[in-house]
Amino acid sequence: MNDNTPQFTQTLFFGALEENKGSGFVVQLNATDADSPINTNLSYSFALPVTSSLFRLDSMTGVISALRSFDREANRTVEFEVIVSDNDDPLPRESLPVAVVVSI
Repeated sequence: MNDNTPQFTQTLFFGALEENKGSGFVVQLNATDADSPINTNLSYSFALPVTSSLFRLDSMTGVISALRSFDREANRTVEFEVIVSDNDDPLPRESLPVAVVVSI
């Protein structure tokens, strides 16, 4: 039975990047699902496709990585939304904001 929506373990995820550092790890998302093991195959995705030009999101692990360097003067914070679903039909899912702070 699949009657539970996956839930993120936090209400907001924060990541940090060094200015002009280039690509690399930002943050790892984490979610759980109370359904039996057959319906707990979680999948992560960006809510908007434009985000995928700035960051990579591993759909299985929830790891977000930067695809390029960021300039603190141009973007002090980059905010976007992510989705977790449990790969069932219809797709129960939850969305959550992510904030990435660019530091010196």
